[in-house]
Amino acid sequence: MDAEQTRGLRVHVALLGCNHIAFSGMRVTATLYAAIVASSTIAGLLMASFALMSAFTAVAMGRWVDRGGPRRPMMVSSFVVAGGGLAVGLAGWFGDALLVMFIACPLIGIFNSAFQIATQQTVARYGEPGERASNFAKQSLGLSIATFGGPMLAGVCIDHAGGHAN
Repeated sequence: MDAEQTRGLRVHVALLGCNHIAFSGMRVTATLYAAIVASSTIAGLLMASFALMSAFTAVAMGRWVDRGGPRRPMMVSSFVVAGGGLAVGLAGWFGDALLVMFIACPLIGIFNSAFQIATQQTVARYGEPGERASNFAKQSLGLSIATFGGPMLAGVCIDHAGGHAN
C-alpha cells in the first residue's frame, strides 16, 4: 500500500471512530435521560430503537452504498448522526424530549450503520487483497477505541453539564 492509500485508510478509520463515538455516546446519554425522566422500560425501548430500525433498513442502505459509492452515504450519514446527536443533547429544551429522542435515536442507528457499510466497502478497496486482513484489523481497532471513548466522553459531558435531566 502506498503512502496515499495509507493516509486514506487512516482518515477513514478516524472518521469511523468519530462517527461511532457520537453513536455510542448518544446511546448512553439518551438511555440515561429516559431512565431518569420516564422508566427503565422506556429506556430499554429507546436503546433498542438504535438497532431495530437499522436492522430493517440495512439492505436498503447497502444498496445505496453499492449504487452510488461510499462518499455520499458517508457524508449524509455523518450529518444525520451529528444532527441526531445534537437533537438528543438538546432534547431537554424541546417540549417533549422523549418524542425527540424516539425520532432521533432510530435515525442515528440507521445512518451509523450506513456509515459503517460505506467504510467497510472503502477499507476493502485499499491496498492489495493480501493486505485486507491488516486493513480490517486497523478498522476494528478504531471501532474498539471509539466504543470505549463514546460512553466515557458522554459521561464526562454529563458530569460537566450538571447531569440533571430537568
